[in-house]
Amino acid sequence: MQKHRLVVAAALSVLTACGGNYSNEDIEFQSAVPAREQLEPIVAAQRTAASAEYYRLTSVVAETYGGIVVGVAKILNRVRRHPATTRKLGERTWGPFDDEVRRNFQVRVRMKREPADDEQPLRFRYDIELAPKGTTAPSDAWVAFISGWFDPATGLREGQGRIFLNIDALRTRGYPEGENVATLRTLELDYNVTASSRELRARQINLGPAEAREANLFYQQAGDGSGLMRFDVTANDNNPFVDRYEMVSAWQANAAGRAELLVLEGAAKGRSGTDCWDTTTVATFSQRDWAPNMTQGDPATCVLPPLR
Repeated sequence: MQKHRLVVAAALSVLTACGGNYSNEDIEFQSAVPAREQLEPIVAAQRTAASAEYYRLTSVVAETYGGIVVGVAKILNRVRRHPATTRKLGERTWGPFDDEVRRNFQVRVRMKREPADDEQPLRFRYDIELAPKGTTAPSDAWVAFISGWFDPATGLREGQGRIFLNIDALRTRGYPEGENVATLRTLELDYNVTASSRELRARQINLGPAEAREANLFYQQAGDGSGLMRFDVTANDNNPFVDRYEMVSAWQANAAGRAELLVLEGAAKGRSGTDCWDTTTVATFSQRDWAPNMTQGDPATCVLPPLR
């Protein structure tokens, strides 16, 4: 706890020098809010039309999750950049302010610190709420569509937390859904950030029209830029051969890597495929056991060993 206080004090000195009006407690609240770069899965290099098929799939999945996270991060950035609108002991509120996507609506962020005793481990809980413009508090027009908590570690913005995005809560009240979430029902994202690594775990449930009913993601990034991403997808009923599949991808800091796909459920259960790629993400080896004639390249070019 003492180390955390020292980090907060250091941040406070910087903000005070910039002319901000912050207290130690304000900084603690703001430090509990994750930044986009802490939540967004990033692959090693930009995909191109020449990239290996499984690298492209890995990149698309990371980009899809990133698109959802961006909307959350834009709101939380208001908290990270501006003083609280109202203050109570152990509580802060930011807003309401205009929603940048839903033009006729406003957003507010409410946060509590638990417990109040400084000798106990800190946990910050927050809710991001939406209501039509002009709504005043208290009012049942406010809907919490994002909730989260954060347990800080000793370093600034280090620690673990969870964000729960509940788009169903907006739909049931007739509120607009916003960008990148037209088929999303809920997304639960756990994250753990240290000075040298990041880990993300996401659980996603979608509406019927989506390509996938459910999806789970695990992402790990090391300080040197190497990483690993594993995701499994439960598809809708438009492909009788693949009801559920898992992809695991890993890459070095220079972007060279490997990915393996395994069909978990469906008529093609047990079938698998492998792609390896070089530093330009172009395939050096490809294998699909459901189509042996598609095997290309030399497995000796794979820079990483099998991932399963």
